Amino acid sequence: MALTNTILAGDIGGTKTLLGLFTCNNHRPEPLVITRYSTQDYEDARKILRDFICKHAHDTNINAATLGVAGPVRNTSCDLTNIPWRIDSTTISDVLNIDLPNIQLINDVEAMAYAIPVLGSDEVTTLQEGNADPQGNAVLIAPGTGLGASVLIKLNNRFISIAGELGHTDYAPRTPKEILFLKTIIKQFGRASYEHVLSGRGLSLLHIFTHDAKPCELFNNTDAPRADDITAAAIGNKCSRCASALDMFTSTLGSESGNLALRSLATAGVYIGGGIAPKLLDRLRSNTFLDAFRAKAPMEHILSDIPIHVVLSENLALLGAAVVSSQLISRVHN
Repeated sequence: MALTNTILAGDIGGTKTLLGLFTCNNHRPEPLVITRYSTQDYEDARKILRDFICKHAHDTNINAATLGVAGPVRNTSCDLTNIPWRIDSTTISDVLNIDLPNIQLINDVEAMAYAIPVLGSDEVTTLQEGNADPQGNAVLIAPGTGLGASVLIKLNNRFISIAGELGHTDYAPRTPKEILFLKTIIKQFGRASYEHVLSGRGLSLLHIFTHDAKPCELFNNTDAPRADDITAAAIGNKCSRCASALDMFTSTLGSESGNLALRSLATAGVYIGGGIAPKLLDRLRSNTFLDAFRAKAPMEHILSDIPIHVVLSENLALLGAAVVSSQLISRVHN
């Protein structure tokens, strides 16, 4: 079955991989098929791509492909951060039989950011209305398994996503309690990065810290409970120390979101993606988050005017990769 303007998009992480075929249209690519894989079940990207093509696209003419990958992309290749894989554009081109100009390899959070302009109103929820500048920049911060961020620069009336590695930058504490946590993390790991705080692993480390490195009675003496369990215990008011860990996470997320907004002058909005934020909406609507976001004297008035949204949509990186593939097709046609 040959389809015109069919594109392939992928989101390749250390744990899971999503691959999909989409059709192009003027606004938002429409999915034909999306398949989820366990990344570690495969030796390399070549094998996982071949499996997808064999099962779902054997007779399909794919016009362009974009993969969002969990790691920094340099010279059209990437060594993934949490799995010993190297992915490069030439490999993708060979497996998919697509010319290199129609192949794009980008960071996964960079891909997520490209999905922001095509999201529907039901795919986001607003924490602060603000007053969006339609010509301003925007920023995405995405705590999940790790932590990533991307700045969306407004250029020629469209957003250009700029990749970064926020999770591996130095953590800057603001309170005596956070300074104690910083010292704990440095003692354990040699340095403290934002991923030691704003990630699933970070929430577990905060949990250990607020429990004085002793097991929480709620988790049957488990030393490192899952982030979901910590969140549920905190939100359900079952453990004050779990709540303290979540408050530290929420406040740091607010503070660093505000920092990113100032660094990029994100007057079009701040977007919070990733798997954690949608589970914390009540916390993110609280003063714990918003006060930390705004507390940047003398810039409080600017930060109070910046819209803040939480992205509810799943598979954001996959959609963003499809958007980039669609742009590749448009570039060729133009």
